[in-house]
Amino acid sequence: MPNGGDLLFRVANVDETAARSISGLCLAGDHVLIEVTDSGVAIPPARLKHIFDPFALTKDPGCGFGLAKVNWTINDTGGHIGVKSEVAKGTTFSALVPRYVAEQATHSS
Repeated sequence: MPNGGDLLFRVANVDETAARSISGLCLAGDHVLIEVTDSGVAIPPARLKHIFDPFALTKDPGCGFGLAKVNWTINDTGGHIGVKSEVAKGTTFSALVPRYVAEQATHSS
């Protein structure tokens, strides 16, 4: 954000219904939502549709591989990442990853 601005992080447990609503996809089970929102200049619409492509650039200078790695990592978990961006209003990245619940250890006497 070259002119400054706000950066908001949100993490929440979401159920299957909320995960589907956020992603627009049929994601089964509970998920963890990791959301990052900024109030910067936003990503131009022409670049937005290729945001997760390898070597896609969101700003100059840049190497264009970071968001592709993030996308691959989230997808490898069975999750999903999406982006919404409005010029002069900011950008929000929303990642949903399947929630892991550790099983309780059983102790025998």
